[in-house]
Amino acid sequence: MHEGVDIPLQLWREICRHPEIGGALGKLVPQLRSELPLSAVLVRRLDVGRRQLETVGEERVDGKVLSPHVRTDYSEAQLEMVLSWCREGRVLHGRPSEKPLLAALVPKGVHDEVIVGPLADEEGPQGVFVLIAEDRFNELHEHKAQGLLEPFRLALENDRRFHELARLREAVEADNRALRSRLERQDIVETIVADAMRFDT
Repeated sequence: MHEGVDIPLQLWREICRHPEIGGALGKLVPQLRSELPLSAVLVRRLDVGRRQLETVGEERVDGKVLSPHVRTDYSEAQLEMVLSWCREGRVLHGRPSEKPLLAALVPKGVHDEVIVGPLADEEGPQGVFVLIAEDRFNELHEHKAQGLLEPFRLALENDRRFHELARLREAVEADNRALRSRLERQDIVETIVADAMRFDT
C-alpha cells in the first residue's frame, strides 16, 4: 500500500457499514495493522460540560478488555489544555509518562507509546482516538495517523447519533406502553360505569 492513501478509503467503507463504534473498530483495527504497528485502538468522547473524557470504544489485538467506559476527569486548567490542543488539529506522539498532555488524553494504565488524534466538528472538540503501539511509532506513522482524523470523527459522530436514536426509540416505546395502560384503565372504568348505569335502570 502507498503512504496513507488506502487507509481512509477502507475506513469510510467500514464506518458506513457499522454505525456503532464498537462494531466499526472490530473491522478497522485489522486493516490499520497493515499500516501501523498497533496493539490497541481507543475512541474517547469529550464532555466539555462535565469536564470528562470517556472511552466509548476500544479494540485490542489480543482481544482483552483494556478500559471499558473509563473516564478521565479534568480540572479547568487541564480541560483548557486539552481544548487548545484539539483546536490545533494535529496528532500527538509519545509516551504518557513523558508528556503531561498525553497523560491527560489516555486512560491511566496506558504506558506504551501512543499517537493521539483530536476529533472535532463545526461545534468544536468532540473526542480523541488513541493508537497504542505494539512496539514503536515513527514519523511515517504520525503522517498516516493524521489522515485518520476525519474518518474517526465521522465514526464518533455516527456512534453518537446511533445511541441518540436508540434512546429516542426507547422513550417512544415507553410512552406508547404508558398510553396503552391508561387506555386500558379507561376502558375498564367505562365498562364499570356502563354496567352500573344498566343496573340502576
